[in-house]
Amino acid sequence: MSRKFQYIYIASLIILIGLVALIIYLVPQRGKLLEVEREQMSKLEGRWILDFDIVNRDYEDHKYTIIIKGMKEDQPRVPVEVAVSSGKRFTYTAIIFPENLTGNELTLEVYRDGRKEPVKVGHYLLQ
Repeated sequence: MSRKFQYIYIASLIILIGLVALIIYLVPQRGKLLEVEREQMSKLEGRWILDFDIVNRDYEDHKYTIIIKGMKEDQPRVPVEVAVSSGKRFTYTAIIFPENLTGNELTLEVYRDGRKEPVKVGHYLLQ
């Protein structure tokens, strides 16, 4: 009888460890809820093209604010607010003309849900 309880105990532990591993795998980590993917800055016919994706891997919808610094203040695209649904992707493309820049540096900042710390910062030296 004692041997039977040992087997049940060991089987219970194995099942418990498997369940814990499954929960850790399925629950997203807070640091990976948002990813900025496919980020690129390219030059085409005398203008700059900034292109990237925001991927929301969380189970909740989030609002993001995109700020491009280094452009003249009269440019309407700064800042841009977008909502990205759970499990969805948002593609952002900005066409930047040299006459709209204040210098040769551009900074991209992406914020989530009005937080003060950006989830992405990108610096570009345009030549």
